[in-house]
Amino acid sequence: MLTFDEVLNQIPKGTECSILLANGFSQAWNAKIFNYANLLDVAKFGNRDVELKRLFNKAETYGNL
Repeated sequence: MLTFDEVLNQIPKGTECSILLANGFSQAWNAKIFNYANLLDVAKFGNRDVELKRLFNKAETYGNL
């Protein structure tokens, strides 16, 4: 497996890059903040907030919201 620096060195000059950091990265960085229960708790679903959180409660996922 290549290191991050090795991959960066292989990118042609002038190329615009993006990076995708998945949940594993955020969990490793700060699991107290980046966990599904906490993220769902602070999520804002707009005018469907109550309805969608009710679905999570009905499915008994991540505690009661």
